[in-house]
Amino acid sequence: MTSSAEQRCASHTWRLMAYRVRRYRHGVPEDVVLDPGRPRGSKLSDRWRAALAALRARSEARRALREERRALLRLGEALAGTTAPAGDGLRGALEEVARHDSAIATMQGAASATLQEDRADYALASPWARPLVVARGLAARCVVRDRLRQVRNERAAACRRLGAAALEQSLAISGEAARMAVAARDARIRAVTAGGQAEALLAPFGGSAVPQSVGCVGREVAAFGKPLARELRGQLLPRLPALAGLVVGWWVASTFTDSQLSATLHSFGIGSGPRRAVSSGTLRTLGFWLPILAAALCSYAGSRLGALVRTRYAPHPPAAETPVDSQGALSVSGQAEELSRQRGPSL
Repeated sequence: MTSSAEQRCASHTWRLMAYRVRRYRHGVPEDVVLDPGRPRGSKLSDRWRAALAALRARSEARRALREERRALLRLGEALAGTTAPAGDGLRGALEEVARHDSAIATMQGAASATLQEDRADYALASPWARPLVVARGLAARCVVRDRLRQVRNERAAACRRLGAAALEQSLAISGEAARMAVAARDARIRAVTAGGQAEALLAPFGGSAVPQSVGCVGREVAAFGKPLARELRGQLLPRLPALAGLVVGWWVASTFTDSQLSATLHSFGIGSGPRRAVSSGTLRTLGFWLPILAAALCSYAGSRLGALVRTRYAPHPPAAETPVDSQGALSVSGQAEELSRQRGPSL
């Protein structure tokens, strides 16, 4: 009875020692076979291998999609100069590309016109006004170039839509357009294949490269990071009212003091510091209220300036037509509405 219990205890001991074979191998008898047990971490390692393979597959899919976009763009640009037959679905896409081409030509002409206007005004302006003419021209051309960049991006998107429509309808094309069509089809096939491979690799793990718990933690960290970044930005990069309050606080600290002796010494040039002596209560009042007042005034001025800019440059709605009778004169109701509009709202 005792010997069988000892044998069972020894077998369990060797099994526990099997997890550290290198440390205990010298103390294991030759007739004892160590049980390696189940391999640990195999599921996690399989997940990481699948995640790396899926990452490579998705990278290949994104690369193929970029190649498809470039091929569709060149295909649309090649087809932009052609004329689609009546009833063809490409007519709308061709007209859209033509509108963008016309807008680009108009904006390029506007940019050159601003330069000619600046040259004429520079020759006639006074010496002190010539820098203003140069600054006005630079600002005007920056605005025109920004709008030109937007229109060019819209034209590229229209060309890609034109190329996609041509591929869907399987038009008979030749030359460079045919080569771009073949390249776009091949890139699309590679993108779909790589995307399917990534999904198949992650399917045994619920379609995610990381465990669900890790994904939840990541989402919570991202949600916490947004307000944290907002608060850090507000603390590290103060806004203009806060800067105005800091400047006024520095001015108060460097101008006023509650020590008559130090103010007198500083006024005679002995040492550096504030030269105006005030009472302690006055100094505390100035240090507390003046920065607040400066920040409030700066914030108020900024809000008023922003409202003025929005009112001045916002598009105005079309004016309502005044009712006119058959004789061409204002009707009674139209005259009443016009009079009330001129007087403004009643109190």
